[in-house]
Amino acid sequence: MNKPKKTTVKTLLIILLLASGCKAQEKCAFFYNNYIDESLNDNFYSALKYLNEAIKCEPENEDYKYEKVNFLIRNKKYNDALTAVNEINLHPVKNIIRGVILLKLNSNKSLTILKDSYEQLLQFETQNEDLNFSKDIDLVLLENVLFGKDKSLSRLTKLDYKEPYQKEIIFYLSNIIDEKKPKEVLFDYFNFD
Repeated sequence: MNKPKKTTVKTLLIILLLASGCKAQEKCAFFYNNYIDESLNDNFYSALKYLNEAIKCEPENEDYKYEKVNFLIRNKKYNDALTAVNEINLHPVKNIIRGVILLKLNSNKSLTILKDSYEQLLQFETQNEDLNFSKDIDLVLLENVLFGKDKSLSRLTKLDYKEPYQKEIIFYLSNIIDEKKPKEVLFDYFNFD
């Protein structure tokens, strides 16, 4: 199976969504585009500065905040990512990310937070197909950690999404869930090295 280095499918999707979503705000786009350039050139502090400017420019943009957490995770700044996750207003995504970071930091609180996130996701309802897809994928990931791969693979095989990127993510997850330990699957999916 071919896997991109350092960048997961979810990260690529988020970068594409952010790049297109910021076009309405040219000033924000300037900051965000500079963040991307600096990030791709491995200029951590400069990239973080531009990302923080994009967040200041458009504080209601949850995608920027989510990207900041991902950027910090990709750069192994887990404690900073844990702080940054508090800026995100998207529930239960916020708690899932917090739980995964705490799991990486070997905190005793991590499984409780992930279990609570799982219960919240089960109650979450939306008509938005993209949100439903994210919800289903998050449920698969959480079931793998909380209940084992059989339950998560069972849910995964029942998913019937048509978009090519959705099919690619489902295929990718089916392989890594079968090959890796549950914690490693979460770390891989959320871009932890």
